[in-house]
Amino acid sequence: MFKVGDKVFAKLKGFPHWPGRILDYSQDNKKYTLFYYGTHECGYAKEEDLSFYSENKDKFGTKKRRDLQVAIEEIETNPDISDEIEIVVPPPHSGRGRVESQRKTIKSITVKSPAGDVCEIHYDHDRPEIFKSKEEEETWEKETQENLKRLREDFESGKFQVAEWALPPNLRPKKQDKEEQKLLKLMWLKREVELLDYHVKIKEHLSVKDPNCQLAMDCLDKLLELDVAPLMLKKHPYVLDTINKLKRYVGPKSAEDKKEEILQQADSIRSKAEKLFNKLTLLFVVPEGKTFNEVFIAQIVEFQKATYAYSDERIMMLTEDPVDSR
Repeated sequence: MFKVGDKVFAKLKGFPHWPGRILDYSQDNKKYTLFYYGTHECGYAKEEDLSFYSENKDKFGTKKRRDLQVAIEEIETNPDISDEIEIVVPPPHSGRGRVESQRKTIKSITVKSPAGDVCEIHYDHDRPEIFKSKEEEETWEKETQENLKRLREDFESGKFQVAEWALPPNLRPKKQDKEEQKLLKLMWLKREVELLDYHVKIKEHLSVKDPNCQLAMDCLDKLLELDVAPLMLKKHPYVLDTINKLKRYVGPKSAEDKKEEILQQADSIRSKAEKLFNKLTLLFVVPEGKTFNEVFIAQIVEFQKATYAYSDERIMMLTEDPVDSR
């Protein structure tokens, strides 16, 4: 029924229907080897757990789940990415539908100096994926705990005298007092709320039933003036998707009596959307040989891995990118 290269949805225990691409088929165990978009994991699935992607994307691809929407975006815009990256296929006897090792919760402790400086120490970010033996793993665990204990005692006693610039990002003490930190965070979150508010208003103003192009253009102008941070777009990637779609806006078909006016307004909306999209894409560094879309999707995937164990409320309150402290 399915063949190598087909794009499909796979239903595995504990996961929603997930977009993937068939890499191989085994006559021995009657299972397909799959590459999963978004996570770049690989695994196995039976024929009865698969369905064609194109015929079912409206049914399975509309769930409001961040990581699923990233996967849908990737299969739509870069379906051949499995040919461009190094992938790891679990052994057939593992019995797993997906590679689970890529979902890792970063362990950390919070420490406070006598001066009131607070920092979070991530102590297993450099943990090896594989140990040669159980003894090697126990040795690594013991040394890590000893180093962590010593570092915590030195920091809390005030003995830790390393210059701030020499500390890794996850050990740099916060210099602002609590009130200043709180104020800066509130200002950051206020800008994020404005971003989302303008996004909602633009979609409302350009609704098919009652479009108001002028109000939509006013919102685009406000967004052009807004100081947007990369983290805001990682938390809400659909905002960038909307702006990208507006670059192709042609106006409502029903407004035949105002056709000339609508055409002019649609042209203005496309122009403003193009300018805004270019401004937002400049927030990300795109290496030579890569496209912005590839870089943006990869950063969203990294962000979702870093926040996998976070609640929705905790993610909404983020003003610092957790990827930077990994």
